[in-house]
Amino acid sequence: MVGTAAYMAPEQALGGEPDPRCDLYALGAILYEMVCGRPPFVGDSVVAVISQHINTAPIAPSWHNRDILPDLEALIVTLLAKVPDNRPKTAAIVRERLAQIAASPAPAVQPAPVGHLERRDSANNSGGRRAQDRRGPVDGAPLHDEVRVQGALLEARDNRDRVSLPHRGAHHH
Repeated sequence: MVGTAAYMAPEQALGGEPDPRCDLYALGAILYEMVCGRPPFVGDSVVAVISQHINTAPIAPSWHNRDILPDLEALIVTLLAKVPDNRPKTAAIVRERLAQIAASPAPAVQPAPVGHLERRDSANNSGGRRAQDRRGPVDGAPLHDEVRVQGALLEARDNRDRVSLPHRGAHHH
């Protein structure tokens, strides 16, 4: 098993052969953390975190961040699907969805200032301990800007993939 526990796809955690859908799951975990100020799963040990990736549905991002756009929340939840076939098929599809979300009109409600996101998970995903407050979104940028950054990263990845580099060994995270 190779990868970082906070972003590891369930099939990878179970010892399956990693494929590009593992990367899409990891992107979902990264987006979740960007939007919520915390990873989708936390625990007292690596085993506890990996177990949640395999067995537990993530708490809805809107529970942590009331200002998340519904379409972005739906994309993140889909990226974090336990079954790889239930995730988007390619990074290009994700990039297109992120571009659509970024182009959507800004919400009528003004985003709260940085620091408004409090972890409200005293019992969920925290081993029963009271979680400390986490600040977010990442650098205080509006959510639309974060979506644009992720779209640019996916575009760069797709451009790299078009070069047709030979596949060498296992896929690493």
